[in-house]
Amino acid sequence: MPEIGRRHTEYTRTLLDDFSSTQPSRLKAERLAQDYGGPIIGAGKECMVLSHSEGRVIAYDYKDKTPDEAKTLFYVQNIYHTIWPHNFPHFYLSSGSVGNLTTGTVRQKIEGMKATSVSTDYNPRGSILKQRMLNLFGKNKVKYPFSRVLAECADFDIPLADMAEGIEADHNLIIGEDGGEYFIDTLTGPGYPFVELDEVGFKVLMKYKHIPSAKQEQILKWIEKNNRLAVQAKEKYKEELTDKPTFQFGKCEAFFGEAEKVDDFDDSK
Repeated sequence: MPEIGRRHTEYTRTLLDDFSSTQPSRLKAERLAQDYGGPIIGAGKECMVLSHSEGRVIAYDYKDKTPDEAKTLFYVQNIYHTIWPHNFPHFYLSSGSVGNLTTGTVRQKIEGMKATSVSTDYNPRGSILKQRMLNLFGKNKVKYPFSRVLAECADFDIPLADMAEGIEADHNLIIGEDGGEYFIDTLTGPGYPFVELDEVGFKVLMKYKHIPSAKQEQILKWIEKNNRLAVQAKEKYKEELTDKPTFQFGKCEAFFGEAEKVDDFDDSK
């Protein structure tokens, strides 16, 4: 089984360096997957996805993430998953490293069919007519359209449209077997990877959606941790600016694997 945190071979490091600047060929991606020890599911611009275990996949990043970058990715993704469990995959683990260790995420596996421009209207209000067309002719019936997520984010001033780069790309949306229209790319945003989230808007949204109190508490904890990292990153940015004309996040000194214990909530309700 493939795992995050294993050491690169000279060949895998060479391939990753190549992938970070260009779209990988299928042949090279399959060769890299063999070295990682798992069957390949897909390869995009930022990562390669392999089968991991029952109901999970592992995504290897082409470019290393620091531990703090891995943490904020874990927090933000699971905030959105907990509020919209049928539109964002759950992240079980997110890791950052330095040196010769692999980095990436272990995610919920979404099986289904690719969404098309018929399935989702990227106007926040969505399109009832287009939705009915998909439900009539599509193999998977859409019960939880992504257009609803966009509408709720717009209504409650929740950042999403500027965080989900590539919403307009069909290959980033999959209609799952549960009827959910999933955004399977990684959430980014202004100042990525560190983005402060306004907990007030989230509180109002969670009350509107009747999110259980236990989940609300967990989301607010993730927002607090995420924002603490964002503030620290801003302060570090200011300090670096005084010494250098340009800024890059410094490399961390140790491998970090983020695997917080999260209660197994029932997302079917």
